[in-house]
Amino acid sequence: MDISKIFEDENLKYYIHGTGRSGNDTDNSITTSIFKNGLLLDTGSYGYNEGSKNIGSTSYPIGFGSPDLYRESAHDALNHNRHLESKRTIIIALPKNYIFPDYFCFNDMKEAAFTEKKAFYISNDDKELFTEPPLYDVLMSEFIVGAYDAITQTFIPNENYFKNSNKNGRESAFKKVHENYLHYLKQQIYNVNINSDFSFTIDDYLALFNEKSKYKMPLSAEEIQELKTYEQEVLRQKEQQSASSQSTQEEDFFGWDGM
Repeated sequence: MDISKIFEDENLKYYIHGTGRSGNDTDNSITTSIFKNGLLLDTGSYGYNEGSKNIGSTSYPIGFGSPDLYRESAHDALNHNRHLESKRTIIIALPKNYIFPDYFCFNDMKEAAFTEKKAFYISNDDKELFTEPPLYDVLMSEFIVGAYDAITQTFIPNENYFKNSNKNGRESAFKKVHENYLHYLKQQIYNVNINSDFSFTIDDYLALFNEKSKYKMPLSAEEIQELKTYEQEVLRQKEQQSASSQSTQEEDFFGWDGM
């Protein structure tokens, strides 16, 4: 197989993730597990705090697909992986219109659409570290192209990769991504407006998307309206909390006891 062809899809953004920390996966156990269960994302100290949930913090971005991407950057990155001198490298491909634009997310979870909550055991030795909640953010296996072995210079395809799936498998994977995308936007609307002094509206996001992304918005007009309706509910809740807080502060200041 000509591995350069993997990196040609202009609708995808590519990343690599080394397995050096796991001993370069000499027995294929890590690769097999990642292909089956997905790839554990960096969530801080063993996931027991929020930490960073950006896939870019745990994987190295190669770039957007093009006929020249392999020659210009992927070849060297795969054969000279800087992560603990990894010889076995996981190749990731994310459809670009579901990647959140740079500078969007306050907690830096720009590829949230491609994660789902479930435990992933990196090895048997680490299993005891991953048995308590919260569960971890895991990159869905459907967006893992395969693995490259720099020693044998061979590519190991992932049968679960969405391009290798039948129509039902692809539709199921993208349905999950789409649901995650909507969910995360709602989460951002709530968290930013309720828990901070900032304001965040869907119109703000659409403007940012149009400025930064340069590709098609994945949401329908109906879904955007759904988000705007939710946004108004959140803003009303914020106003009620603000009014309640102001009333409490006045009572405390004037010594009112409600009697």
